[in-house]
Amino acid sequence: MNSALLYLRNDYEAELAKTRIFDKFLIDYTVSEIKRLDIDSIYLVGKLDIDNVIRRDSLEEVFEELRSTPGKCILLSPFYPLIGKEDYECLLSTEDNAVFIDEKENVVPVFAINNSLLSSYDRLSYTGLRIEEDKLKRLSSYKDIASLQKLIREKINNKWLEKGVIIADPESTVIGSDVFIDKNTFIYPDCVIEGRCIIGKNNVIGKSCHLTNVVIGDDNKIDDSRIKDSVIHNNCEIGPEAIIEEDSEILNDAKVGSFVRLFNTRLGARSSVSHLSYIGDGQIGEDVKIGTGVCTINYDGRSRHTTSIKAHSTIGSNATLVAPVTVGEYVMVAAGSTIDADVRDGDLAIARIYQQNKKGYGYKYNKED
Repeated sequence: MNSALLYLRNDYEAELAKTRIFDKFLIDYTVSEIKRLDIDSIYLVGKLDIDNVIRRDSLEEVFEELRSTPGKCILLSPFYPLIGKEDYECLLSTEDNAVFIDEKENVVPVFAINNSLLSSYDRLSYTGLRIEEDKLKRLSSYKDIASLQKLIREKINNKWLEKGVIIADPESTVIGSDVFIDKNTFIYPDCVIEGRCIIGKNNVIGKSCHLTNVVIGDDNKIDDSRIKDSVIHNNCEIGPEAIIEEDSEILNDAKVGSFVRLFNTRLGARSSVSHLSYIGDGQIGEDVKIGTGVCTINYDGRSRHTTSIKAHSTIGSNATLVAPVTVGEYVMVAAGSTIDADVRDGDLAIARIYQQNKKGYGYKYNKED
């Protein structure tokens, strides 16, 4: 049974460990690498709660639980976030108790110890394993975090550059440690890609995009937009200045125009939403055209409701759809209409008052002092 033990000595270290670096807490960089190992449990001694980590009040309590079990335990510090999975594997695979040392024979406080010997870890002899100098940056203050952010950004960006991702300006681009990007995707400056993102190949991620927990297919063009907790399929065009969030899904060949916001909406294949529109809780079929300034009224002050627009329909500019409402197939909704009742397949819906021209009122209004 192999395990890992993180130790926070005091309240200051606990506060420092939960300092946010990009999209993760400092301690999460170490925990995420440990979770990639073949280990059974991760323990934490210190005043901090982390998901899927067993918290104990003292080292002795952990030692008592592990001493009678076979295997090894890694004793480590969360303040060496550049030490990675492969380094920890070397510790575990060494037959004897092992510790990292640098080129100058300095000991790094990261050990691998047989469980039966945990209680005497500070009196044991160890096999020294050399570790690269650039991984030995220890954080001991908030000031250190600024320099660490640069190191983490460079490490991650260089990894993707080596794999064929094109990053126009690595100095201004932030990519999280849980992100995957396929080759030939081009990333313009000032982009932030964080959380659990999967991005396919041949995409163009335009300047100043902010992507969080998204899945993006291949051959998409996304320009200066914010996308969160959503899925973009293939060959779509998004933005500029679009916002897509809350489990939205954009299917193949769809287009989302500038200053559009989609909230919990499924946009069908080859459908388009023109600029300055808001579609909330929408179910949009394929080949639907939604004009400029269209709005779905999805919230009545107490609960949210769905607007359904079926395939091949056209929604004219500045139309308002009051949910819950269903627009059938091959429907035409006239520009400026307010739709609060279902529209059957093939119908034209017009809901607006007739224009009235009041003779002379324009002169009177515009000439008043």
